[in-house]
This record gives sequence, structure tokens and C-alpha cells, in this order.
Amino acid sequence: MLSMSSMLLLALLGALNSGSGAVHTPHAECSGVAIGIRSDGAREVVLASRNETNILHSFDEGLTWQVVTGSGIEQSFPTRISWFPNGNQSAFLISTDRGIYRYDAESQVITTYSTGMPSGEDDLVDLETADGGQSNPAIAVNSFGAVYILDPGTQTWSKVLDTGEEDRNAVVAMVRDYDVNAGPGAQQTMAAGINGRLYLSTDGGQNWTIQPDFTVAANDNSDWHITAVDFAFDYATSGEILVGRGREAPALFAGDQGELYRSADFGASFSKQTVLGEDLLFSSVQEVLSTPMGPSGEVSWYLSFHFFPERAYATRVLGVLRSDDGGQSWDDMGNTQDFLQEFAPNERTAVGREYRGMLTLCADPLYPINGEIWMARSEGVYFSKNEGEHWGRRQLRPSKQVRGVGVGYDANGDLFAYAATYGSANVRVNVSQQMAEWIPGSEMAFQLPAVVSPRSFRDGIMISGGQADLVARVEDPAPSKIQGFWSVNSLYKSSMGETGYVRTLELSPNFSGVDVAGTNKVLIWSARLKNSTSGETRISLDGLRTLDQASFVAGTAGADRAPWMKSLSISPTFDVVNLPPVLDVFGGAYIAERVLHLLNTGTQADPVFEWELVNWTPPARVQAVHADPRFNRPNGAVLWVITTEGLYALRDLSTDWSNVEVTEYPKFENLPLALELPPDMATRPMVYVMTWGGGLLKLDPDAVAPQWDEVGVGFPAEWGNCFDFAPDFGPNNRSIIAGGQNGLLYGRDVPGAQWERLPMDYATDNQNPGIGFFEPNNPANPDPDRRWGWDLLKNNQLPPTIPFEFFGGSATYTTSDGAYLEFPRYGGSFGIRTVAGPAMGFITIQMLDYQSGAVLQTVQQELNAANYSIVEVPMTVANPQQMVIRVTVDLDPNEWFFFDGFRFLD
Repeated sequence: MLSMSSMLLLALLGALNSGSGAVHTPHAECSGVAIGIRSDGAREVVLASRNETNILHSFDEGLTWQVVTGSGIEQSFPTRISWFPNGNQSAFLISTDRGIYRYDAESQVITTYSTGMPSGEDDLVDLETADGGQSNPAIAVNSFGAVYILDPGTQTWSKVLDTGEEDRNAVVAMVRDYDVNAGPGAQQTMAAGINGRLYLSTDGGQNWTIQPDFTVAANDNSDWHITAVDFAFDYATSGEILVGRGREAPALFAGDQGELYRSADFGASFSKQTVLGEDLLFSSVQEVLSTPMGPSGEVSWYLSFHFFPERAYATRVLGVLRSDDGGQSWDDMGNTQDFLQEFAPNERTAVGREYRGMLTLCADPLYPINGEIWMARSEGVYFSKNEGEHWGRRQLRPSKQVRGVGVGYDANGDLFAYAATYGSANVRVNVSQQMAEWIPGSEMAFQLPAVVSPRSFRDGIMISGGQADLVARVEDPAPSKIQGFWSVNSLYKSSMGETGYVRTLELSPNFSGVDVAGTNKVLIWSARLKNSTSGETRISLDGLRTLDQASFVAGTAGADRAPWMKSLSISPTFDVVNLPPVLDVFGGAYIAERVLHLLNTGTQADPVFEWELVNWTPPARVQAVHADPRFNRPNGAVLWVITTEGLYALRDLSTDWSNVEVTEYPKFENLPLALELPPDMATRPMVYVMTWGGGLLKLDPDAVAPQWDEVGVGFPAEWGNCFDFAPDFGPNNRSIIAGGQNGLLYGRDVPGAQWERLPMDYATDNQNPGIGFFEPNNPANPDPDRRWGWDLLKNNQLPPTIPFEFFGGSATYTTSDGAYLEFPRYGGSFGIRTVAGPAMGFITIQMLDYQSGAVLQTVQQELNAANYSIVEVPMTVANPQQMVIRVTVDLDPNEWFFFDGFRFLD
């Protein structure tokens, strides 16, 4: 007989779909992937992405990733990667919106590779190379409909076709066994799909013809575009070419339609193919790929669609299709089920459809032996180790990634860092004592900005923002009655609504949580309003006791919203008492590419906070703004700005930023992400900038010839996000804390100082994309060997009698005996977060060898207990290593297992 509490839980689980609590799905949008084999046999995966991840490479099948940077590639938008094999001269070619880059696989050096492409014509959208090595050419197409061919001897590109038609979906292909010495014919055939037309060349690009079946131009997105093209691996004998098409169809669930065409006579004619009984397909064909004979003995084609599979359309939206008869018949082999986990039934990916344009299928060079194929698309990176039958997924952005950091001193005088992470909520590291503490008290696993009060040693205040809220944490020595987390949503939801995804947060430089002469309690933050360019910006003048809107454009009577701000800055002269019309509070709008300043268009007693443009048009997107610590009027009103390309000092020559003097400094080779100015700017002027792949840089703006110099020595090969100074940064203490891909680093701006890794105590919640869930004994599961998403229980569905909340806002659960989850990773000791209590089951935790699957360690735990609680079941690992964590559940009827994530102590 079930206990009363178990019956309550059973009833609760029966109504799970009624919950509406926000659950964030982590993502990293990818556009290209390629695999190469170096001369020493090392197998390298190179990935093209954007935003947080740009160009990455991995030597362990994606368990860990390192940055690829140099020659300004961080400033570009990568579109394709192709492996160019040639022994110890092998390289990856990368097409971008700023030309071609060559990444040397042996030296791991990246160089520009666009000789011959005129400036303004190097916005490249597709790239292809042959398998025959660097004696053969490469082919690329730009967004203006021009095709270029690479002469590998002179390393120069030549324009061989100029259609004069713009097409950002243009595609190119060339036969795999291209032979520069073969003469015109099958082994010198190339193709280009531009603006609906298919162009073919049989003489290495010297002459082109429009294929008669594809002569109609695409005038807009509702017309048919060629979205994929490839030649059969054995084209010289089979004559097979596949062409995929797509067009917008807003009335359909996928938002587009597709078609597939096949030629078996070397492109002389094409016929429309039926795919699973249909010739008008449910989504555009975004990629077709031919492979050599695999381990199964089949020569195969692969096909993937623009629309990502989801349960609501599982009978029509399929995963990756395979054909073993030259593209005449297709089958997903059941792999659609592998993609439906996102991450539990009916849970959608966080990536909007409008960002799903690019995807790449890539066969491993060892495909004939290992049957491995990879796919990069807007939802992430996927791989199959058995010729496309089963698919897994790799995590790109580690949950210990620090996106925001604040630094302060505590009541004991210890230096500490408070980090906002992408997947671990908050981590507090006592730098002086080298101790880390994971702080899961905030429901938000995914956070961005973090700040620490300048007087943290007296007020204990730390504030961070993320996926759905702004939270303040108060520690000693504050009165115990206000210690812990304080959610702004819970305090002000009734009057102002949800905060949204907080993108930036700033405290006044004179902020203090306790009353001290000359201080204030001013803070401002900005959130992105849903999935738009508009912002939800709020300001508090009294330390969150009250809030004011700051979301609208001045002069529009509240009709026009200002953009969301990527960066905010409050000048030290902010007058919280008089609140004059010009407040000297600044915002950098990334998407809108503008700098704004805040006005009070009301009165001192009844202020109205609205935004106005600074009279300057940035040449690129704005990354950060920072008021000079020496800011004063009338002569010292200086605002520093970094765009994606450069640093600028803006001096207000008026009183309202209508007349601005702009000083430009040397441009960046790396992508700048964060800007900070030190407290001793008056005696030692210096500007510090964190870059994505080049570490921390500094520049002396008063130097005769200002230049960017690296700060510290040995910044690791990982991307950076943020940094902060020790509060007493100056001649006697040059300490800096940096955050990024793999946690926190400690550095000093003194000659020869090495960057040092700080300890991390972190976690990942149940939404991690690298975790696979299985329910082999679930009667509803059509294929027990495949992933099968468990159900989801959100915090807002927990009854008041349950004495806890789940980390990240939800937990994944199963009631199916024999269910298990797997998580491949590189790391050390870990723990499983789960629920103990009435009607909870029994679990077996195994650490498996990543390569062989052999069991290395086992821990078992009975979870049945008298009362409900969150527990961690640990497994100690002596040394970090490649592993697969497997958790298997043993459940009697009416028992449950809840998975609330992993905790790591690497």
C-alpha cells in the first residue's frame, strides 16, 4: 500500500503537462564540421559555430574542446569547413563572411587564405574540396553568386563564374576523385546552385552551363532555391548527382517545403524523387552527402532537413535519412527517435527556427573502417558511429563556463570571486584560501552577469542575473534575517511582471548595502524581451526596495521600446538625490549597434527614465561600454566603448551627448567581449579587454603609439568571457580574476606572472545536451536500444509539503524499471543529485571506460527513505580521465527515480 505522501506524488506526476515553469534548453548553434587525420595519426574534429563557440577543435571526439584562433578569424562568421588532406601539409579550409582561412593541422596555425578575392567579394557561403589532396583545387561561392576556384600551386583564387545574383543559400560541390590531369569529363566536374539555377562545369570551372531542369530564377524566398548538391562518391562510373531544394511555406508547421532531384546520367537530366512516399517534402533538404563503402559494405547517401525533429510531428519530421541505392529510396533506420529527446516529451529546443539555416554532414576520413559521420546544425553537434543508424550528441559549452564574475573582499579580508555560469548557477571561490563552493540556491542554472558590491566586506552583497530573473545573495556580515537568495521576480512580479533573460547588470561605483556617507544603492539591469531586439530594462535607486522602468525611448510617450542592452555603465557622478535630466548612465545595444544614455524626463520627485541615442554611429556591433572612473563635467565626460572590431573613447563636448569627440584606438585581431577600467586610472591610465581566444589584453591610451599587449603569461587555449579586478587593484596588488570556458583563472598584471587555474565546484542540471536517457522496458518505446526522453517535473509543480526545489527549475524522472542514463565526459570525481524518500528506487552508478565500455567503478545506493530530500551519491575518481557515466535504476511497481543533475569536483 502506498503512503499518503507517495499517493500525493503519484497524483502530481499524473498532471505533469499542466506546469508552465520556464525551463532553459542549453544550445550552441553550429554551421560546419570537418574531420582530419594528421600525419602522426591524430584524429582532429574542427567545428564552426558562432556566438560563444566560434571555431573549436577536439582530439578526443568532442569530450573536450579548445579554441582555434588567429589572423582575425574571430571577427568573422564561419560558414563551412572542409578537410584538405596532403600528408604533413594537410589543412582545414574555413569559409567565412570575410574570406577563406587555412588552419594548418600540423602547426595548428591559422592564416588568411583569400589571395585573389577582391575586397567586398569575400562574403563566402559555401566551400568544397576534393579528397585527392592539395594538388587538386577547392571551390567556393560568395553571397553575390560568384564562384571561385583555388589554384593550390599558387595558392590563389580565381573567379570562374559570376552570375550577378545574390543568394545567401548558394551551394557548391566537386567530385571527390577530382583529377587535375584527367582532362574535361567526369573527374573534373563541379556544380553550383545559385538563386534556383544549377550550374555545371566539366572542365574544372573554365566553362559553365545552366542545367536545363533548373533554369528558373528564385525571385524571393517563396520560390524554389537549391539548398544542397553533391556528387556520388563513385561519380565517374555511376553518374549520380543529388540536388536538394527548399522554399518558404509559412502556413506549414515546418515553415518551409523541400524537394529532392536525382541524375544518373552525369547531370544530363534530373527526375524528382519520392522520399518515404512523398515528392513534396515537409521541409527543405538542407544537406545531401555521398560516402564511400562503409563497414556494412554499402555505398550510401545521407540527407538531412531544415526542420528539427520533434514529437508533435514525429510521423513526418524525420532525423537523418540514408539511401543505399543511389538516392532512389530512403530510410531513417529509426534514428528519428534519437533526436526527439530535446530533452523530454514536448520540450522544444531554445533555438528559434530562423537560426536553423546552416547544417553540415561530414564523413570521417576513416569512414570505410569506422562508419562514423558527424552533423553540425543550429541545435548543436551530433555524431553516429554506425553509418547513421544511431546518433548521439556532444556538449559544447561546459557547465563550468563562467560568463560573469564579480570580485571582492569578505569580512575576513579574503579575496573572493562570485561567478555566474552557463549551467551551474553560481560558484563562489575564496581565492585567498583556494577553496570553491557551488551555490545552487538560485533556481537558475544558466546565468550571465554577476557583480559584487564594492563594499562586500561590510554588506556581503552579490547579485547575478540569468535565464529568468535577477537574484541578490547576501552573506555575512549582514543581519541573518536577510541572508540567502532574494529573487526580484518573486518580490515584484505582481507589479512589474517577469524580469526576462538578464543580459547585463551594473552597480553604481559608489554602491553600498549599508549606509555610508558618499555612497548610494543604485543598480540597473537589462533583459531581452522574449526573442526580440527590444529590452526590459529596470533601475533601482534604493537597493531593490523599489524599481523603476527604464525600457522606453525618450519622446515616444512610452510607445517605443529601447533595445536590450548588452552592457550598462553608471558614471561615478550619478546624482541620485537631484536626478537631473542627463543622468550619465550608459547602455550598449549589441543588436541595434548603438550607444545610448539615460534621461530623466520626469521630475526629481517623480522620475521617468528613458533612453536617448548618443550622437555617434558605431562602425560595428557594440560589445561593452564603460564610463571613465575619472568621469566629471564639464571637461572629463568620457565614455569608453568596444565594438566587435575596436576601442573608442567618446568625450561629450556638449551637456547631452549631442556633440561627441571620438578617439579611435588600434583594432582587435581577436574578438573583444568585455571591457573594464581599473580603479587607479587617474595615476596609471590603462584599458583592459577580454577577448574570445586571445586572453586578456591591455592598452595605454596615453602612449605615443598605443598598442594591445597581453596581460600575464600562459592564458590557456580556451575562450574567455569576463574578468574583474581586485577592489584594491593598484601598485601593491595587480590581481585579476578571469572567467571563461573552463571556469576561473587568477592572474596578475606584472611582468612574467603566470595565469593560474582556480578550483571549481560546479554542477550540470538535467537539461545538459550531452546526457542520453533510455527506457528500454517502457512499452511505449518503439526501439529499446535508442534514447527515450524521460518526463519532466518542474519546481512550480511541487506541492508545498515538499521541502526542496530542484536545481535549474526541474528534474527528469522515470518510473520504468531498468531505465538508465549515460553521460560521456572527461573529468574526475562526481556525484549524482537525486531524491531520497518514500517510493524512491535503487540505483547503480557505473564509470565505464570511454573506448571499451569496460566497467571501471561501481557505486550502488538505496533511495527509499522516510522523508523526501535531495541527496548526492558520490563516486571518487583518482585521476581525471575519459569516461562514460551510467546510472541504472532498479524500480519496483509505483517507484520513481528523479535525476537532478551531476555535481563535479574536477
